[in-house]
Amino acid sequence: MRRPVLLICALAALGGCREDDTTSVLAGCKDSGAVVAALSTAPAPVLLDGGPLSDCFASERPSGGDIQLVGATMLEAAQQLSEQSDAGALGYLVGSLTRDPGHQHKFFAEAVRRVEQEAQPFADKPTYERGLRAGRTSG
Repeated sequence: MRRPVLLICALAALGGCREDDTTSVLAGCKDSGAVVAALSTAPAPVLLDGGPLSDCFASERPSGGDIQLVGATMLEAAQQLSEQSDAGALGYLVGSLTRDPGHQHKFFAEAVRRVEQEAQPFADKPTYERGLRAGRTSG
């Protein structure tokens, strides 16, 4: 399951993507550990750097580096939650990332698809459904 993250990171390195002072990504959106820790409160509202998780995908003009960084972070968080079998937190993560498609930049669509794919084995669990609904409401 770690291959997708490694692939995304390798593509980011090949593309010359790097984190710098001009990034528009919130600090918590760049740290899968912070995302997983924040999701420990799900299905209660989850805040990351004072805002909902969906703010990680809210940049009007994301750079290629932002897209790679946020996508890799969310995918790694989803993989960690999957390994922990935390269906509720996975549902919340997916719900928050799909909450308002018009709010997201179109380039984040692949990252969202990959997170949904990681969560798929848990989609039939009631805790996943509760998390999904909560994430779409307050994520």
